[in-house]
Amino acid sequence: MLYFTELTSLVLMVLISIINGAPPFAGNNPIKIQPDKLVVEFGTSASANCSINTTHHGMGWEASQAAVQMVDNVQSLTWKVETLTHWDINPVCYVLADADEQWHLQLQVTVYKHPDLVSISTVSYTGPMIEGRQYELQCDVQNVAPVRLLNVNWYKGQQLVQSDSFTDETKTPVSKTMTLQVSTRRGDDGVQYRCEAELKLGPEGPQPPPRVTSDPLTIRVHRNNPIKIQPDKLVVEFGTSASANCSITTTHHGMGWEASQGAVDLVDDVQSLTWMVETLKYWDIYPVCFIFADAYEQWELELQLTIYKHPDLVSISTVNHTGPMIEGRQYELQCDVQNVAPVRFLNVNWYKEQQLVQSDSFTDETKTPVNKTMTLQVSARRGDDGVQYRCEAELKLGPEGPQPPPRVTSDPLTITVHPNELQEFCVIT
Repeated sequence: MLYFTELTSLVLMVLISIINGAPPFAGNNPIKIQPDKLVVEFGTSASANCSINTTHHGMGWEASQAAVQMVDNVQSLTWKVETLTHWDINPVCYVLADADEQWHLQLQVTVYKHPDLVSISTVSYTGPMIEGRQYELQCDVQNVAPVRLLNVNWYKGQQLVQSDSFTDETKTPVSKTMTLQVSTRRGDDGVQYRCEAELKLGPEGPQPPPRVTSDPLTIRVHRNNPIKIQPDKLVVEFGTSASANCSITTTHHGMGWEASQGAVDLVDDVQSLTWMVETLKYWDIYPVCFIFADAYEQWELELQLTIYKHPDLVSISTVNHTGPMIEGRQYELQCDVQNVAPVRFLNVNWYKEQQLVQSDSFTDETKTPVNKTMTLQVSARRGDDGVQYRCEAELKLGPEGPQPPPRVTSDPLTITVHPNELQEFCVIT
């Protein structure tokens, strides 16, 4: 019989070999684990039995949950948890053969969790789809594990049209979003799409595999839209008037305009209808012409409207500096553009005399007026004494906007450059 201190030493040797990634056994491993693979739902019970048919000096289980201390005079030992609360659990059965040899074998455990929710929706689109156009559907799977065993299956009616899998090795629950491209045909009107989250856990897992399916998404497909809006794109200055005409050449049961300003109630017995406002006072306005084709079908078309505003003020100044600049030093100029919209069409142009030296643009999608500050780095040279810098706010509103594009320019900033006296002193000496 080994002394307790020797047993403790051997256990430590086993644990160190496991931590250091040693091979799962030394020599011909006689350990058997039943079952050798375990698939368990998080929060439920789990157990496995470790056995050996040779003599030994003690056996035990090492695990982050429900570890079993070393026991001698037994030929089998069970690892068991009532409620599994660890995602990354790796139970290892270890056996001390003698003072120089130990065996260990890891139980392969897969811990899984059903998704909390699976949902399907359209991306960046609401309402009926138009025949012949391309659309995108989105499937959101919330809080599922492990994601590497997840399949997202897409169904059109009862037909499987796409299946997505993952290589992510994360063991804890994650949320995933997948998309499906669909082309609409007239025969697709009323078709139901759904997506399904399936955990393919192998033969050791539950059969059939766990599946959670979204509610069905019913799509409506309308004929190719016969509505025409003239002009189809409108660029208007805030506070001025705006108008567009909606027309159709087919029979219908009424047409109107939906808008946050200038809405027109449903009218029948007309083939065209005008949306008009005298003074535009909404920034985020979406005029939509709608037409009832029959009792079951409606067409609609949105007027693409851009509302702009000239900046209240454009000014240029030096940053953290007043007075003359010193030759050879670096300085920073600042351009402030106040109360301009929309900023995504704004360019800030920097000029040194008549030469364009820098142009800055923006990706901000804000439609209401904002203030913007941009900077320019300049190196002062002796020949720059008396040079004028200016900055210009230009709204590039496209061919539908005013021509030339609206521009507001700062007053010029004249810089004075003095010689670097230290440099001149060094040259003279």
